[in-house]
Amino acid sequence: MTTMIKGYSSGAEALLAWAKVGTSISRPDDVAEWIVSLESIGLPVQLGVFMHFVGSEEGIRGIFSPEHFDKVGFISFLVGSEGVDSRWLENLEGSEDEPSVIPVLLGEACDWEIRIPIFTARRRDPVALLAFGGHGTWIGLDADVTSFVKGQVRSCMDRLSYAGEVQQLRIRQSRTTKVSASVGRAMHDFVLLVDGNGIVRFASDSHIRLGKEPGRLIGISATSIFHPDDWTGFSDWARRLERDGSVGAAEFRIQLGCDRCEDGTAWLEVVGSPIDDHEVGGFVVIGRDVTERRSMEFALRDSESKYRNVVELAGEGIWQVDWSGRTLFMNRRMSQLLGQKEPNDALLSNHLNGDAIKRIGIDGIVPVDFESHQVEVELRTDYGQLIPALLQYRVISDSTGDTSLLMMFADISDLVQSRKELHELARHDSLTGLANRLEIYSRLERSLDSTGNNGVGIFFIDIDDFKYVNDSLGHSGGDELLVELARRLLQSVRSADLVGRLGGDEFVVLTERTLVPSEQRRFLRRILATFEEPFRIGDRLVTVNASVGFAASTGLDSPLEVLDRADRDMYRVKAAHG
Repeated sequence: MTTMIKGYSSGAEALLAWAKVGTSISRPDDVAEWIVSLESIGLPVQLGVFMHFVGSEEGIRGIFSPEHFDKVGFISFLVGSEGVDSRWLENLEGSEDEPSVIPVLLGEACDWEIRIPIFTARRRDPVALLAFGGHGTWIGLDADVTSFVKGQVRSCMDRLSYAGEVQQLRIRQSRTTKVSASVGRAMHDFVLLVDGNGIVRFASDSHIRLGKEPGRLIGISATSIFHPDDWTGFSDWARRLERDGSVGAAEFRIQLGCDRCEDGTAWLEVVGSPIDDHEVGGFVVIGRDVTERRSMEFALRDSESKYRNVVELAGEGIWQVDWSGRTLFMNRRMSQLLGQKEPNDALLSNHLNGDAIKRIGIDGIVPVDFESHQVEVELRTDYGQLIPALLQYRVISDSTGDTSLLMMFADISDLVQSRKELHELARHDSLTGLANRLEIYSRLERSLDSTGNNGVGIFFIDIDDFKYVNDSLGHSGGDELLVELARRLLQSVRSADLVGRLGGDEFVVLTERTLVPSEQRRFLRRILATFEEPFRIGDRLVTVNASVGFAASTGLDSPLEVLDRADRDMYRVKAAHG
């Protein structure tokens, strides 16, 4: 049955007129008005379905919204696009064999149905399916006119879909631009896009931290951004980058637009890459602020230089070794102590004896004691000379936790010599150089202990009338006589015997062997023979005599008791001389 539409000679003419009007659809809101226009020409649209296929964020989401169809009674669905076959949608439009969509989705039968699938303009991805239908008889239109109407509907919807795509692309571009700007402000690195003429075409927002407005960098020479002293260096670096395609990182100063640094510049480490598009040309520069790192490096370099100077100028030898005794570090003074021209890989065991090495802990066991210690050692040079040294040492740890031994050697040869001299002064008579009373007692005590208190003999010597010598020649003359007597006594005894001066004009001779009476008499004669020849005091010859007593240890004597008996025997002899 053919339905006549008012104002038109036929339904085909009316539908064709509507189709021409429908080509003005350009917005989603126009869809609703367009569907209303179907009713105005008498098309019995009573049921309608709009399926919107929703994919990922990359899909066309939000072009058609359900509210667009509320006023015309259409039912809108948001359907996931996963698994939707585009070929099935295309077949669905023209196939009479495919089941109706409206009854399936709405649960209501319809006598006729027109289905129009909508795809993206570029990728032909499914966007939506528009289905409308009704009850009764579809107006009698020939196939060509019906195809034309469908084509016009699809064309309108495609344009609408394309407009939506563009809109979405603009939205995404806007979002991307905002995100890129946020990233540019937040990221640590600075990015420049430089064209083939060296002009900046893009600058990241991170330049704001350098006091530079990114927009004001556009259109200026990239070289001018850097410090004038680095213009030549940056230009050479950029030319090598464009010529060779790659170049190593370099560091240049950039002029700041803020007071972040005292000198108004910051150091950037830059890397770059040419732009692959030959028509565009140019290169991308990525810079990283290394001002703080360089400051730390300079400070560290200065600190290391000061440390090195202190170490090299130190009067002590500084030596660091691992736990096998191998050298890790040695300053110049240490190499001099070892008799070397330059520091080398010396081995500790070649320069310290085993006892010393054991004392400081180089025995294969890593100590946990990080305290400082001090000990006197003998340092053996490369020439075999032994140098007395004061060694201070401690265990140290590096940043990785590995430990080693740090030692400081001070040459104490002068100190040891002074100590010996003080020892000699403390135990020897300052006038004659003979053993003094302290040394005599000490030697006698050792002799008694070592011989089991037997076999020790003491000759006690006292110059007769020495007061007369002092009175006639003065104390200086008396001192000359005592010095000469000491020399003669030393010559009269064996090297193993001890000659000492108790004080004044009293001398002793200690022998560590048992003397039989005949040996005692021979020993006594040698002592007395030292007085036979006159003593020359200045221009005068002086003759003096002496009284000599003797005592031998009995097995239970103390040093004082032996000396006391020898002293009493000396007085007995002196009394016998009258």
